[in-house]
Amino acid sequence: MEHAEDLAVRFEVAVRFTVGGPAVTGEWSSRETAVRKFRSFVGLYGDHTTVSIILSRQSGHGQSQAMRTWTREHGETVLGS
Repeated sequence: MEHAEDLAVRFEVAVRFTVGGPAVTGEWSSRETAVRKFRSFVGLYGDHTTVSIILSRQSGHGQSQAMRTWTREHGETVLGS
C-alpha cells in the first residue's frame, strides 16, 4: 500500500547543452520510466561535448536529490537511489 507521501514523489530528467543554460525536462511518477528516459537521452545526446543529463528525485516537499548524471567527459555517475 502506498502512502500519500510516496505518491508525491516524482522523477525528473533534465538535459542541458550548456552549463547553466536552459534545460529540457520531463517528469514521471515511475522511477523505472525515468531511468529509461535518462538512458534514452544519453543515447540521443550523450556525444554532445557540453551536454549534461541529470536524473533527480523530487519530493512533495520541494526537495530535489540528484540520482544519476551524465556528461561526455565523465560518463554516467550514480549518486543515490
